[in-house]
Amino acid sequence: MDLYGADSYVIAARLGFKEVTRTYLQRLLKALKARSEKWIPPTILFSIYFSLGENENGLQSLYQAAKENDPGLHIISVLPLWDDYTNTPSVNAFLSKWQTDTNLP
Repeated sequence: MDLYGADSYVIAARLGFKEVTRTYLQRLLKALKARSEKWIPPTILFSIYFSLGENENGLQSLYQAAKENDPGLHIISVLPLWDDYTNTPSVNAFLSKWQTDTNLP
């Protein structure tokens, strides 16, 4: 499974091609469940969920990212590319807490 193409699916969803992105998400979740991939960064799931408007699932992915020490958290907290997602109150609160609390689950 090509994890490096995930950004293309996020862009596709933002352009209105949500079914294509949902299909990719289902493949990712299936691979995750089958453990056919060594590791799927939760921040990838975060970006896909938010691009589909599934914000609660995206927020859960952020908490999972913190548990797994996903390095993508550092990227989404500073790059303007993620502003549409990180400026939501729930994600902003999470990132503020994550940046100050090393014991965040």
